[in-house]
Amino acid sequence: MNKFIVIDVETTGVNPQTASMHGLGIAWEEDSTDYYTLKEIYGSNIEKVLADETVGKIGHNIRFDIKFLLKAGLKVNGPLGDTMLIAKELDVDQPVGLELLAAKYLGPWAIEHKIEIQKYCSKYQCKHIGEICKDDLIHPNMHAHIIAKYCKADCNITFKLWEVLKKKFVELDSKIKNALPSVVKGPIEYYTEEVIPLEKVLLKLELSGIKIDLEVFKRYSAELSKEQGELIFKLRRDCLEHITKMEDELYRIALSKRVSEKGKAKVKKSSDSYKTKFNWQSSAHIGELLYEHLGLQHFSTDKTKTGKWNTAEKHLSNIRNLVPAKTKLGEILNLYAQYKKVLKKITTYVSTSSGYYPKSDGKIYPRYLQGGFGKDDSQGGTATGRLSSSQPNLQNLPRQGLVKSMFIPSDKDNVFVVLDYSQLELRIAAHLSNDDKLIESFNKGIDLHAQTTQQILNIVDLTPEQRAIGKTLNFALIYGASAWKLYKEFFEKLNYNIDEVSNFRESFFKLYPGYEKYLRLQLQFMLKYLSVISYYGRLRRLPDLRYYSGLNKKSKKYFLPIDPVQRKIQLEDLAPETVILPDNLENTFEHRLYWAAYKRARHAENVGYNHPIQSFGASLTKRSMLAIHKKCYKIVTQVHDSIVVEISRKDLTKVQDLVNIMESVEKLKVPLKVDVKIRESLGE
Repeated sequence: MNKFIVIDVETTGVNPQTASMHGLGIAWEEDSTDYYTLKEIYGSNIEKVLADETVGKIGHNIRFDIKFLLKAGLKVNGPLGDTMLIAKELDVDQPVGLELLAAKYLGPWAIEHKIEIQKYCSKYQCKHIGEICKDDLIHPNMHAHIIAKYCKADCNITFKLWEVLKKKFVELDSKIKNALPSVVKGPIEYYTEEVIPLEKVLLKLELSGIKIDLEVFKRYSAELSKEQGELIFKLRRDCLEHITKMEDELYRIALSKRVSEKGKAKVKKSSDSYKTKFNWQSSAHIGELLYEHLGLQHFSTDKTKTGKWNTAEKHLSNIRNLVPAKTKLGEILNLYAQYKKVLKKITTYVSTSSGYYPKSDGKIYPRYLQGGFGKDDSQGGTATGRLSSSQPNLQNLPRQGLVKSMFIPSDKDNVFVVLDYSQLELRIAAHLSNDDKLIESFNKGIDLHAQTTQQILNIVDLTPEQRAIGKTLNFALIYGASAWKLYKEFFEKLNYNIDEVSNFRESFFKLYPGYEKYLRLQLQFMLKYLSVISYYGRLRRLPDLRYYSGLNKKSKKYFLPIDPVQRKIQLEDLAPETVILPDNLENTFEHRLYWAAYKRARHAENVGYNHPIQSFGASLTKRSMLAIHKKCYKIVTQVHDSIVVEISRKDLTKVQDLVNIMESVEKLKVPLKVDVKIRESLGE
């Protein structure tokens, strides 16, 4: 990009649906910056520069800036660049907030203006720069000087940061390609072909929003409210004697704070207004009820750091296993657990603060994240490159209930087309490993899960439960799962022993020897470079693999460090005092240290096995989104391996075109297959 500017907007908040834009900062070049209020932009040369397709626009989380500019009626054209996203490609595990990156790559001076604005905000009792902008719009020019100074400093820092990161990015890309001539696409290609182009697609998704069926929303809200009320009624009934005592004490305390008799007369018993009513959402009230009145202290005396009774769900869940279910305490604990689940559904899905609560236009506006902390403190994306979303999180919608049914097409004459890649990870595993048996199975349309089970268990006619064993083995072992992990997570509950599971694993790799070779070569690569790179060039660093070099592999029982330097690193980094040892190891500091090193290295190894397959899958899905968007179809959302497109019922003949796009996005050694569902709502 030869000609570019850095842009940064200042706003009253982070949500374009509710916040307003104050102005725009521009860095024309290093140490040359200006700030323009929104009124100054309209009809000026700045408006033309923003619309100029020959001028690149750089920002830190630039999609945020563009959304506000578009909302203000300004056009933004030209190539894009993003310091947040390029920093994430340099190292997916590093924090990528502007302050942290500036301090890391430019030096402490780069964040001095942050300290100044914090002091200014405190002076005017404002929490952040957004409140200062809001006050300045109400009282023009009251804070204009500090807003302009702050924004211009951010623009200048982003400009300098772009130059530094771009140089490091080129160096990284060259280093990878020189060390690995077989790598066709490196980080630069990944960034330019996939990450940056997708920003425009995600921008359109975020601005379009998704329509919510208000009737379904209200019905679900009513169901949850009714369920919550019934549970509170049962809990209060079963604990009435104890709750009455507690409310009497709350009433006494409230009275003691009133000096006059007239003031005392106003205090009402069991009142929310006067805080004399038992509150089921108060951890202090729940703690006192359960531990001091109902006897939970006989099972646990655990307290928080502040000295309060521990009412965390995880802690209470462990205690429920100790309390007999048919006792009064056991029944109350179970009722309270049900209440907490319903309360979580209410706050997550139907409360006014939830991301599912529709705006005045009947829509919600999720944010899609490729990575990092943005201006709005949103952290997202994944290490493999899969998208994440927030407000709400569309990647984790419950399968049961009415939540999915809330999402409907924007027009009654339209439908959703849900396009889902079938067995994508297994197909990618076959392609990457070049295993003859896997490739043959997919090319001939053989049921891979049935084939694995039949060969390993030597059974011809399978029950669905038996086929599921093959499915478990296939999806676990393409990521190199150990026999112990398979046993503990899947097969122990099916009454198989560890020796049988070890045999399953051994038989799997005899059936697919090409895949065993692929995993072996993959590990050699990871140990040599302490990193792994995907087919499309997404890099994942694996620094914890260095711990393997400090472990004595000759010792089968203990993993003893043999390198003094490695031992020093372990002591500084591993916190061995927090490690829980396996039963066969003596609980000494030495053994905790060694076990901590092994676990960290093993985890990094697993990450290294996962990355090439999962990142490949994420890239295929995102590249399909780019191709679908290019042909002017309306993408509604994307979840893992599936893309949701909204089309008119009259255009259902175009569904095959969508399938063709996704199945031909990349030529693999096995065919890509897309399953299609036509739906009136996502929950149909």
